[in-house]
Amino acid sequence: MLNNVFVISTKKANSFALCLEAAKYGEHVSLIYAGKKDDAVNAEKAYWLGSLDSTSFVTYIPEIVKLVKEQKPELVFIELTKNGRLAAAHAAVALETVVLTDVSELSAADGKVTGKRMVYGGSAVKTESVSGSAVVCLSVQADKEAQPTAAGEIIELAAENCGGITFTGKTERTVQTVNLNAATRVVGVGRGFSTEESLSIARDFAAAFEAEIGCTRPIAEEERWMPTERYIGVSGAMIKPAVYVAAGISGQVQHTVGVNEAGLIIAINKDEHAPIFNNCDYGIIGDVAQVLPLLAEKLKA
Repeated sequence: MLNNVFVISTKKANSFALCLEAAKYGEHVSLIYAGKKDDAVNAEKAYWLGSLDSTSFVTYIPEIVKLVKEQKPELVFIELTKNGRLAAAHAAVALETVVLTDVSELSAADGKVTGKRMVYGGSAVKTESVSGSAVVCLSVQADKEAQPTAAGEIIELAAENCGGITFTGKTERTVQTVNLNAATRVVGVGRGFSTEESLSIARDFAAAFEAEIGCTRPIAEEERWMPTERYIGVSGAMIKPAVYVAAGISGQVQHTVGVNEAGLIIAINKDEHAPIFNNCDYGIIGDVAQVLPLLAEKLKA
């Protein structure tokens, strides 16, 4: 087991999950975080950078670099967000190492940290090993039975100005709050839905099935019928629900790589030759506009 593992995060839920994960690898877990001061959880020490209400995360980068250089952790876990990737790059330079990102499997032994991630649209798995300190960007879910505990000690840091950057203000982006990774049931929709209005059929079924709803990349980024937070696939959410229903989805590898760890996959598609039928446990050949209402009716009965 490693001696010192750091976690860098700006969201309480991520701090909680990453600190729990860090405890599996290190005897001592420290958290560097920004946001609400009382958001520090499951760490022996928590270094509070400050609030994000009136400043940018970029402002805190020099303080993160300074602390990482001083403490020299053997492993740094960082949330898989835009801010997280930025912090990871700076932390890796400070530790004279590289960043392992989008890691799906991790191990530490014999002075090496080894990570595995999917490449080439999910058609292959790449294994990378780092000797000495390692910086890892990853997304993990906390065990449902785990409970957050207050940090042992909170140390307030004094953030420095980063390269003359001046914070002038921010505008909140309207997003839908969704956590597909935590859902036990997910309904995915694809191009089998011809109009935005037709998605109501999937929403009705998802409600009856007590499931979250996700989508393929074209639905989110081309048609813009659903927010990108619901996009499932190689550059979107990688989910592990107990049950995944693929409705009107052809089954290209860019999407299936995001659901291949689901416990059970049910596919609905009117094209009997759709690739999705090679990657599912149960398949229904039929039009989603006809099949989903029938299934919803049975679930409501």
